[in-house]
Amino acid sequence: MILREDDHQDSRLVAYIVLNSPDAVLGEALRGFVKDRLPDYMVPSAFVVLEAIPLSPNGKVDRKALPAPSRPVSSAEYVAPKTRLEEQLSAIWAGLLGLERIGTGDDFFLLGGHSLLAVRMVAEISSRLAIDLPVAAVFALPTVAELAGRIQSLRRGEEHDALPEVELAHELATALIGRRLEHRGSLVEIRPGGSRPPLFCVHGLGGYVTGFVPVARALPEGRPFYGLRAQGLEVSESPDDTIEAMARRYAEAIRSVQPAGPYHLSGW
Repeated sequence: MILREDDHQDSRLVAYIVLNSPDAVLGEALRGFVKDRLPDYMVPSAFVVLEAIPLSPNGKVDRKALPAPSRPVSSAEYVAPKTRLEEQLSAIWAGLLGLERIGTGDDFFLLGGHSLLAVRMVAEISSRLAIDLPVAAVFALPTVAELAGRIQSLRRGEEHDALPEVELAHELATALIGRRLEHRGSLVEIRPGGSRPPLFCVHGLGGYVTGFVPVARALPEGRPFYGLRAQGLEVSESPDDTIEAMARRYAEAIRSVQPAGPYHLSGW
C-alpha cells in the first residue's frame, strides 16, 4: 500500500493486491472489509489487482513498476441532483475528483476520494455555503444526498448526535495520556515536558497525529514529543495549498519550541 499519483496526477492511497484465489472478494466488498479493520484515513481509495508484485534485482518491491490506478467508475445508477444544494455539492465533488458528473447516490470514497481530499472538500463547502461542517460528516455521510440532508438540517438549527470519527480519536488520546490533546496551529503537544531534545513527528495521510500517542508513551521519560497536524482539519482553518506552504508552517511550529537545531524529526 503506497501513496502515489493516478492517471489524473491526483495523489491517492493505493493498495496493490495479488489474488490467491479466483473467488477472492473484490470491489466494494473488499473496501468494506478493509474499512472495518482500519481507521478511515488508512483505507485505500483504489485497489489494483496484479498477477505478481514487481521486484527489483535485489528482491525489493519495485515501486516505479507499479501501475498507476485508473479513475474509479461508480457502480451506482446515476441519479441527477434535484435541488440547488445538491447541484452545488455535485459540482464541488466533480471538480475535486476530476469527474464530469456526480450522482446524488455516488459514494465519495468509492469514486477515489480520500481523507485529505475530504478536508479540501469540507473547506470549500464551508466557504461557498457559509456552513459549519465537520470533516467527520463526509465519512459518516459519503453521498451528495446524505450530505445535503445534513446541511439542510444544520441550516434549520436541528440537533444531531455527535459524529464519532474525529471525536473518538481524541477520546483515545485522553485515555492513553490522561488529558486532551491540545494544539497551537499545527503543533500538538503530545508529551511537552522533559529535558532531552524534543522529537517532532509529522502526520500521515489523514492529517491527524493521534496515532503517535502510543509511540510517545513507549519512549523513555524525559523526551518531549510533539505532533505536527495538517492545517484544515477544523472548519475555521484553511488547508495549505502546496507542499512548500505546509513545510514552512511546520518549520515555524518546530522553531517555536526549539529555535535552533539539530532537530529530531519522524513520521510515517
